[in-house]
Amino acid sequence: MASQSSPKAWIGLHRTEHSLKWSNGDAVNDTAWSPLPSPCTEPTCAAILKDNTTWENCKEQKYFMCYREGSGDPFLIEQNMAWYEAQSYCRETYTDLVSIRNEGQKEEVKNKGMNSTIPYWIGLLYDDWEWSDGGRSAYRDWMTNYTTVGNASVHLENTIIAAPKENYEDYTLCSEGKLSKRNIVKLLLICMKGCYSILIVAWSRGLNAALPFYSLHLSS
Repeated sequence: MASQSSPKAWIGLHRTEHSLKWSNGDAVNDTAWSPLPSPCTEPTCAAILKDNTTWENCKEQKYFMCYREGSGDPFLIEQNMAWYEAQSYCRETYTDLVSIRNEGQKEEVKNKGMNSTIPYWIGLLYDDWEWSDGGRSAYRDWMTNYTTVGNASVHLENTIIAAPKENYEDYTLCSEGKLSKRNIVKLLLICMKGCYSILIVAWSRGLNAALPFYSLHLSS
């Protein structure tokens, strides 16, 4: 639908300092997961076995643990998948990769993982991407063969890809707000846990120019 205005459009995802994110957006207690891995260009994901947490390349193939909303019950999935593949599987079949917010949940996850002899994925990600609205979503389904240089942002084509912020202009996807005297196309983006109305702003501007525009116009 974005192609009605432009083949590409900015979204509010950009590179920043490394931080922890749960796949389901829960807040993270950083001190509970220290020591953290050294920041690097590749995202790292948490795998656990009994009382031990390891940080590994998210592309590694491992068992993983999902949970079901409501009961909160965790389920060990004895299939080898990369972290992002496991995330998609959990969201399609259960609710999401499991998150651990207290000692009780940690014990439950540990007990449900007794059949595994190797560390298995949980829903904890450590990377340097951030949503401009402060959202903690760990969704990262963009093209991996696109090279990023330094501080980069993300824009949407048929898939989501990363692109340098500097000297790169394209159309922009805004959260729905009050806009006037602009040629806009309304896009309904259907997500895992609901629907979000998105506006495609039909003129070209870089991300640095777009963000102040949203602060000015979408808050009015």
